[in-house]
Amino acid sequence: MRQSILRVTQQISLSLMVLCIAFVSYAEPLKTITVIGEAYVSQQPDRFHFNLSIEEKGLHVSKLNKALSQKTEHLVKVLLESGVEEKHIQSLHIQIMPWYEYVNNQRENKGFRLYRQIKVSFDELDKFDYLIDRLVKGGATGIDGFNYSVSQPQLGYLQAVDLAMTNAALRAERIAQNVGAKIGQAVSVKELGSAQSFAPRLEKSMAVADSAGGFMPGEVDLHARVEVVFELEY
Repeated sequence: MRQSILRVTQQISLSLMVLCIAFVSYAEPLKTITVIGEAYVSQQPDRFHFNLSIEEKGLHVSKLNKALSQKTEHLVKVLLESGVEEKHIQSLHIQIMPWYEYVNNQRENKGFRLYRQIKVSFDELDKFDYLIDRLVKGGATGIDGFNYSVSQPQLGYLQAVDLAMTNAALRAERIAQNVGAKIGQAVSVKELGSAQSFAPRLEKSMAVADSAGGFMPGEVDLHARVEVVFELEY
């Protein structure tokens, strides 16, 4: 009885070994490979932005509002004459605040202070100093918030996507070579990143707006990342 049980056990063990060997022998090689491709494209900024502020102080809000509106119209006219497109001029709401001044360490109410900010974008970088000079002479109270950007970042980003796809193919080819295979067609593509602008900021107050220019805007980096699945051919 014991010998019969032993023979059955040996037969089962042998069958399992044969099954495992067959599984290993007939296991199919890897059919696809997944890689991440990425690339950067640098573009020189072709647009600058700044904030233009206008302020009026006095006793009567109605008179201040009229003066502020007139000054706003004049400065907007200066912007348009200088080549700024109307869509790139954003005039914000007027803010009304009490106007206080200190006399002999005592705070005195002098009336009201009306303030308005205009946001401006301009594409002609070579006219930067000319435009700022005209705005200062036209009655602007303050000019700040300078920074650069790219007017059409999507074009640079699409170039980065093309380069990222090429980078993914090169990575896949190198890995495939190490396993004795070649890459075939791409069977799946996923976009992982979007355009990212790193525009260097230009800080310059109106106090030095009429000084020598010579600004160097630097470059903006546009980054793209893709995940690609390629077929493997043996």
